[in-house]
Amino acid sequence: MAAMLARPEVASFLKPGTHASTFGGHSLGCAAGIAAFKAMEEEKVMDNVNSLGAWLDERLAALAKPMMGVKAIRRAGFMIGIVLEFPGNDLVNDCRNHGLLINCTHGTVLRMLPALNIAKEDLEKGITILEECLDRAVRRTGSVRITPARG
Repeated sequence: MAAMLARPEVASFLKPGTHASTFGGHSLGCAAGIAAFKAMEEEKVMDNVNSLGAWLDERLAALAKPMMGVKAIRRAGFMIGIVLEFPGNDLVNDCRNHGLLINCTHGTVLRMLPALNIAKEDLEKGITILEECLDRAVRRTGSVRITPARG
């Protein structure tokens, strides 16, 4: 289910039949969307994301140390981007071989999208796998960033 918004000057070009969606306005698609939102509310899914957020920030910050080959970490909810100092495809394959499914965009940005209802134990397991694979990748590539001490 999706929605599209357009500024009036753009929307004026969209006449009936010029822009469509496979499930737009379809009763089954709408019913599924409503059911998904109701389940998210009832199961307090966003409470889970918010309660694990601070813990996740701490764990991810530990990855951004100079010797880990990580330039930056970006997070919005459970959308996580980890910018690497080196190409990430081999790291993605190593993670997959150890049970963690992630992908790499733009060659050097790991993208992680854990389920919104993930248990802390499963999130911990995933971050641990990432740490171990990241350590192997840094050793393999020799991509270590040395940053000056701050103080």
